[in-house]
Amino acid sequence: MTADQGTAEADVKIRTTRQAWMQPIVFAGIWLVFAIGWVTIDRRFFAVCWLVLGCASIVKAV
Repeated sequence: MTADQGTAEADVKIRTTRQAWMQPIVFAGIWLVFAIGWVTIDRRFFAVCWLVLGCASIVKAV
């Protein structure tokens, strides 16, 4: 077996740090709270904007 064959068959796990995925989730929670706040004062356009940002942040984290 050569070195090239061994590298192709190896199982490699690349782990991310907690800070790399925790920060987007925290920001998503904050943005979703802002969206709820805009809904309560009947500003649906701004609520949708914050909701989109929150969901995009969750998708980025996952």
